[in-house]
Amino acid sequence: MIIPLENYILVDPIKEDTVSGGIYVPQSENERPMRGKVLKIGSKAPVIEGDIIVFKKWADQSVKYEGKEYLLVKIEDLIAKIDEN
Repeated sequence: MIIPLENYILVDPIKEDTVSGGIYVPQSENERPMRGKVLKIGSKAPVIEGDIIVFKKWADQSVKYEGKEYLLVKIEDLIAKIDEN
């Protein structure tokens, strides 16, 4: 498994056309996701594993591991955490 360094978060990208509350957000094939599920965190992250986060567009670094694509996002590029409760 990929273990992010101190200021990074390992994210499983979420590609979808709608978000909670029914807001329509079209996403073309060429657009990069701006949401994802936190898989692993560096030591100073303000989120926990399993959180759904929103981050700045183009702020991530794409990484492939065992055939799956993940994102590494810097902590300062986080915008919000989505509370789905």
